[in-house]
Amino acid sequence: MINWNFTDAKTSFVLTLQHSALTYVANKQDAAADASLTLTRDALDGIMLRRVTFPDAVRSGQIKVAGQAEKVVELFSLFDTFNPNLEIVEPKMPSN
Repeated sequence: MINWNFTDAKTSFVLTLQHSALTYVANKQDAAADASLTLTRDALDGIMLRRVTFPDAVRSGQIKVAGQAEKVVELFSLFDTFNPNLEIVEPKMPSN
């Protein structure tokens, strides 16, 4: 469980990963969470878009962590990286 506190949006969430399902509850925090993060949405976007790593965002002060930061690193390591140039709509023309 990870508590997320977004300072710019003034919102909070508790995120749970259990049985390969990632779920969240808005406007809630859990005292038993493995880690609690305080950040902005821009900081999270930077990590998800791979502009900055989580450890670098913590070192630069973009993210404040209470608890086990390694649990957050573990969560991010589970995300897949997809090819942004994947052709979804365009049909392939047969080669002759």
